[in-house]
Amino acid sequence: MLLPCAEVPDIVIEIALTSGGIDKLDVYRGLQVPEVWFWAKDQFSLYRLRESGYELISSSEFLPELDFSVLSQYVGYVNQTEAVIAYRTVLQTATGMSNQ
Repeated sequence: MLLPCAEVPDIVIEIALTSGGIDKLDVYRGLQVPEVWFWAKDQFSLYRLRESGYELISSSEFLPELDFSVLSQYVGYVNQTEAVIAYRTVLQTATGMSNQ
């Protein structure tokens, strides 16, 4: 049971290392989390909560311009700092921004 003052996140990001277990979407639906992103088998799956339950969507409704095919290239980096720098460089190049 949620406390009256408990806040629910707009987005949950779930990294699935194994399969099976409980249906996480049922858990998130009970919490009324609007959007859930799963990373499994080297790809993102995005779900949006509707009246009838979660619907698989192709892009985030909170971050519609986020390109998950580009983002997914940096998830497997061993060094988090290198991943952030490389991803930031790609984003800056795509938007025409210079390094700051």
